Amino acid sequence: MGLMRFISPPDRIGDETVEQAYLSGFDRIPWQVRVRHDGGELVLERLASDSGNLHIPWQVEGHGQVTLSTATLMERAEPYHLPLELARGKIGQVRNQLAEWEMSGLGVSKAVHDKVGEALGYFAQAAVVEHGSPRSIKLADEAVRAALEAANLLAACYAEQVLGGRQSASQKLGTLLGTDLGRATLDEQTAKETAQALNAANVPLVWRDIETSEGHYFWDTSDQQVEWAKGAGFTLSAGPLLQLDQRTLPDWLALYENDFESVVLFASEFIKAAVARYRGQINVWQCVGRVNTADVLSFTEEEKVRLAARAIELTRALDRDTPILVSFDQPWAEYLSRREMDFPPLHIADALVRPDLGL
Repeated sequence: MGLMRFISPPDRIGDETVEQAYLSGFDRIPWQVRVRHDGGELVLERLASDSGNLHIPWQVEGHGQVTLSTATLMERAEPYHLPLELARGKIGQVRNQLAEWEMSGLGVSKAVHDKVGEALGYFAQAAVVEHGSPRSIKLADEAVRAALEAANLLAACYAEQVLGGRQSASQKLGTLLGTDLGRATLDEQTAKETAQALNAANVPLVWRDIETSEGHYFWDTSDQQVEWAKGAGFTLSAGPLLQLDQRTLPDWLALYENDFESVVLFASEFIKAAVARYRGQINVWQCVGRVNTADVLSFTEEEKVRLAARAIELTRALDRDTPILVSFDQPWAEYLSRREMDFPPLHIADALVRPDLGL
């Protein structure tokens, strides 16, 4: 049994923080972990004993609550001091990103280096005073604050230079700003404001709403949304054609909960009908959503991946030119810290990309 302990000010660790804290390895995939707050210590238990990073929500002055990560820490008998380790981790992240972008040719302002230096100064002081003392905690907090300010300044440098390069090549950026049109048509005023503010939209194509009973399709809302969006000159996406959650799957599909092949057949028929109806009007197909977090119809993880692959394969066969996307919820897989699963999101994505299905 692996065990890591962190000393923290009691007022900084609440029930919600305990619920959201987790450990990950070098590959950033979380371990399944049991977390408890015990007498001023945050205790994390797991089966593995490898070195790892703690990820935890943390309140930072001027920045609100952000998720911070420690550096890679080994297991040891002595507990770590959490504020100090979060400062060490954040400063390390910022310095690594700074070095990577400077090596790539990014011009970085003096203000960024000054802020990194400020963060290092606070951290150095926090590291040499009594750990866990009010002064050490205050200095560590200041180090985190300065490191986050450095990160924001660094990101601003990157954005300014990258956008400047794009604008020099084209006066008008091809950036899309859009909205999901929802499960009902827009009223006149909302449609007018949407057309003025945005240049892209998504038609949801909710299977539950369209095929309310087996084999009977209701396309009226989707037809009106597509017609309005094209008339407004929007770049248009549609889907997910298959989203694996209770809100979007038809109720009648529950009758086939233990019949995977029948569900694949029904999903295929819906996808065929949707793609055939809107082919040539859609700029991007959102093909499958929530593959990694789906908990429906008692499917195994392998079956969910097979179903996603079938949806992608079928969409590409019916429309060879339009780009196809697959979306993931919680891509950092923090949910794996509380439940056992075999496939993290990156592994599922890899499994769908390798067969060259056309993503």
